[in-house]
Amino acid sequence: LAVESRFVVFAVGHELHIMHADRDAFLIPPIVLESQPLYLTVTTRGQLLVLCRDASLSVWDLHAAKNCVRTSLHGLCGPQDVEFIRAKPQTGEPIVGLCSGESLVFRKNLESWVFLPLSRA
Repeated sequence: LAVESRFVVFAVGHELHIMHADRDAFLIPPIVLESQPLYLTVTTRGQLLVLCRDASLSVWDLHAAKNCVRTSLHGLCGPQDVEFIRAKPQTGEPIVGLCSGESLVFRKNLESWVFLPLSRA
């Protein structure tokens, strides 16, 4: 369950349900995901971040009702290695903080993850 001012998001199995909090109505029909969600969060800017068991990661712009980023952490890390997920406010590009202290940033223009090593300063 993820709640942020204007949106309520919840998962039932592989289905993702997105509702307008103030209208008590669904934003779009349920989205069927390929894998069960493990992590759901909605940012104050209306960006929905979803990390699934298969390490797939999606970012939706709820105001526009569209998917901004669809990628995977498979081969880089597992969902259990993730400490936090955020999104760049302007682009929706996900930033994933790992339990090791390192971070990964998905760059849309490269369609790839960029590794940010742990600072040794």
